[in-house]
Amino acid sequence: MYAIIDSFDEHLAAAKVAANTRRAYCLDVQAFLEYCRFEGDVDSITYQAVERYLKHLKEQGNKVSTINRKISSINALVKYLKAIDLFSYNQLSAIPLQQNKKPRKYPEILSPQQIDTLFAAIDTGTAKGLRDRTMIELLYASGIPVKDLLQLQLTQLDIPRALITIYGAQGPRQIPLYKGFLATLEQYLQQVRPQLMCTAPKSQLVFANLKGGPISRQGFCKLFHGYVEKAGLGPYITPKTLRQSFTVHLLEDGAPLKHVQELSGHLAHSTTEFYQRVLQNEAKTSYKIHHPKFKKRPLKKGEV
Repeated sequence: MYAIIDSFDEHLAAAKVAANTRRAYCLDVQAFLEYCRFEGDVDSITYQAVERYLKHLKEQGNKVSTINRKISSINALVKYLKAIDLFSYNQLSAIPLQQNKKPRKYPEILSPQQIDTLFAAIDTGTAKGLRDRTMIELLYASGIPVKDLLQLQLTQLDIPRALITIYGAQGPRQIPLYKGFLATLEQYLQQVRPQLMCTAPKSQLVFANLKGGPISRQGFCKLFHGYVEKAGLGPYITPKTLRQSFTVHLLEDGAPLKHVQELSGHLAHSTTEFYQRVLQNEAKTSYKIHHPKFKKRPLKKGEV
């Protein structure tokens, strides 16, 4: 059994798998093979043995994410054993392992009033504050991911037409920008960006750090959370919350699902439909809270 694990580890190393990942995979595989040995012959692993192992993991109180990781490790072992044509593991190589899907939680969505509270927490009287306000408001104005925000180029801005162009997996898409934000963006471009770019005048980046270089994702998240804390919005608000709020607010105001999918750049139609279900869930909760017949009794814990 241990010879298999050592050989598997060497295979992962040759494939340039990170050391920590290799260690996790090998520990998962070792636990699985030891369970099989305890149950019977480790050289004759069956589909039923895998099923019993997954049941054992659930009974031990393992999280879905932990079980998924262990299944990924077993799948990697299966692929390896199949590649080296290890005869005694033929039964294992034929087992169609399926991952347990983690229930998808409803995301945090900010109300328009909370969005305004976040914006108000940023002091636009300083160069840094105006830059930060422009970046954070752009996330909500356009629904773009942080990656696209930090990589945004001047050539992607079309101020006269109030548009930005984002290049995603499905090709370029144009997103309109509302008038109020355009004023903030133009003020930043005219007054602050030239100061930031004095050491890198040829740079096409729209946003830069105080030394004129690109802003790291970690750096942006740190400044974002500082404003969230200042606004008193709670610890679970992330830059992605603004993207999610963008999607939900458009749907809430009656925007067609297809248009929202195009604007947000969701690859799967089901992603946008998920946010529609978020709205439906909120409406259901609101009904139970505010309908006079439901107001006669309080909601039970966990009830929506």
